[in-house]
Amino acid sequence: MMTKRKSVGSTERTTERKVTLTNLEEQVVRMRKSLRAPDEIVLEHKAGNNAELKAKLDAIERRVLEAAGVRSNSTKRKIVSALRQKNR
Repeated sequence: MMTKRKSVGSTERTTERKVTLTNLEEQVVRMRKSLRAPDEIVLEHKAGNNAELKAKLDAIERRVLEAAGVRSNSTKRKIVSALRQKNR
């Protein structure tokens, strides 16, 4: 995170500070700013050590991804593209 502070006169001073976010905080920032998560990110399960629940969640996720299929709707792509350009 960069913060700028002006000092007396015409010179400008910039300070840099590192911020560490929790996984949930990072997720919220990404959603609010429409930022894409890295491809190598591993999603955590809320199943804990329960192997049966973890297997059910994995099965549900596979079915959802298969049902979503390839995004081949050209009209939807045009609408999304127009909205993204409008927000910039």
